[in-house]
Amino acid sequence: MKITYPRLLILMLLAALVAQSALARQNGGAATDPDAARTAERLQERYESLVSMRAQFVHTMQSDFLDSNERYAGTLVFENEKYRVETGGQTIVTDGVVTWVHNVAERQVLINDYDADESTFSLTEILRAFDREYEATSVERTTEGETSYSVLELIPRDVFTDYQSVRLWIRDSDGLVSRMRLVDLNDAVLEFELSELVFNPSVDAATFTFVAPEGTEIVDLRN
Repeated sequence: MKITYPRLLILMLLAALVAQSALARQNGGAATDPDAARTAERLQERYESLVSMRAQFVHTMQSDFLDSNERYAGTLVFENEKYRVETGGQTIVTDGVVTWVHNVAERQVLINDYDADESTFSLTEILRAFDREYEATSVERTTEGETSYSVLELIPRDVFTDYQSVRLWIRDSDGLVSRMRLVDLNDAVLEFELSELVFNPSVDAATFTFVAPEGTEIVDLRN
């Protein structure tokens, strides 16, 4: 049995990782703006050495189909295929072998085998999909407070892609993506902001294991 993880949490990780590979191949001038192509190339070079990252995040979603806007905040850390995402109500952890999902309100922990080929939650496959499906088309410069950004616009190569548009805010000071805005096919707007970004931190192996709190129901779904 496979766990279908909340798409929200996967997108949170995507927001941190997207620059690593979404722009890795522009296919010899697919971007319509030469400046956008150069920005994409610099971004790819910046993230080439990315192995691990730690950050705080805030996610918001606005949609005509929601009674009110959604907002989630938490922390994430990853190292290669290992990752840990924590919000107030849920923690997802994988060490690349086993995955734990702790639902706080239900006092329940789901345990399953990690499957890198399961597209529902495979970070690698999601990133490859972005690389195949989007291209950088324009870039603009902006300043918010004391921070200056290069804002890179991505559009889908195919009209049936999940998102109509993707915007990346790249900090000029360090070349890191600290904000992401996606518009899906239903015109829902998803935004992710990353703060306290640490690029390639040393991460304790214990970060990617999970010990269930006392009194929590354990549901083991491993084969």
